[in-house]
Amino acid sequence: MEELLGEVIRKVKDSPGAEFADIFTPDVVSRLAALTEREYESFKVQLEAHLIMSGLSVPGMTEKKLDRLVQAAAERIDAERSKLPAVLLLEQCPGAPGGEGLYVPPGWYLSPDGVFRTDEAGVPSVRVCRSPLYVSAKVVDLERKKVFLQVTAHACGRWHSAAVPASLKGKLTAAAVKNMGVLVEHDGMLTEYIAEFLRTNWDGIRVVEAGLDLYAEFAAFVEDNIEKFRGNGGGKWGRFGKEENGRHYVAVVPEVAEKFARRQGTTLEYLLLALEESGKLLAGSRSRLRPTWFNGRTRRMVVVQLPEDAGQENDILRKEFLNEQER
Repeated sequence: MEELLGEVIRKVKDSPGAEFADIFTPDVVSRLAALTEREYESFKVQLEAHLIMSGLSVPGMTEKKLDRLVQAAAERIDAERSKLPAVLLLEQCPGAPGGEGLYVPPGWYLSPDGVFRTDEAGVPSVRVCRSPLYVSAKVVDLERKKVFLQVTAHACGRWHSAAVPASLKGKLTAAAVKNMGVLVEHDGMLTEYIAEFLRTNWDGIRVVEAGLDLYAEFAAFVEDNIEKFRGNGGGKWGRFGKEENGRHYVAVVPEVAEKFARRQGTTLEYLLLALEESGKLLAGSRSRLRPTWFNGRTRRMVVVQLPEDAGQENDILRKEFLNEQER
């Protein structure tokens, strides 16, 4: 964007009085159309500031006129991108687990360096995220009658997968991917890529019938938001504690647990039932919510036993509890 901005400013300075069409040639407009929405808006703001400070102008130029030209060019580029061939995923990203028979949609490129949006010639032009990423399975949870998408990515030195609700859109999808350790550079384009990947591969994506481990997902949710549980007497979302028998637990505000449940495509009541059946819910005597001392008063909270196995994520939770006790 900075390079293109510099070229346009130089053309205006070198050709005083040049008309709009002389400055914004088809090539310049096409390059503007290839920018992200944020980059394009930044280009317009910076161009206007440079022109005002330099006492320059472009006869016939208006923001609406430029927007219309750029929008038309973007539609033309998208039409050309859609004509590109779909490429086998394993050709662009060899060794991707579960990638057999899947295709990278037209206009996109997958590599060990990430997911890229291409131009109309198929050349990678914008990096969407810094890890190869794709949908490897449709997970059908028969008990909840929900469908989840198994997203697979190479992040933090290894391939791993996570199930996200099929209904997730926009920023929620990007947030779920970021929780996998993927560095996302353009949230909107990531959503667009996943939507086009699903359209291209829907019938070829394998179906897996399995219930999700809500307890493991809940523990990961606490770990991902660990800052919200810190503080003297607890954090914004809850606190860590220890029972007389030595069991460590995390107490979570019900509204926060409900928010987690919605992201998993279920309800708070189902989450509590699943945690209870797994033996991890430390319920009250008359309710699945347990009265707990939190931030100077007693609140009914979702109290869940912390994992006892030696997994790295669980170690993080236990160490956080011990650090909290020391503070």
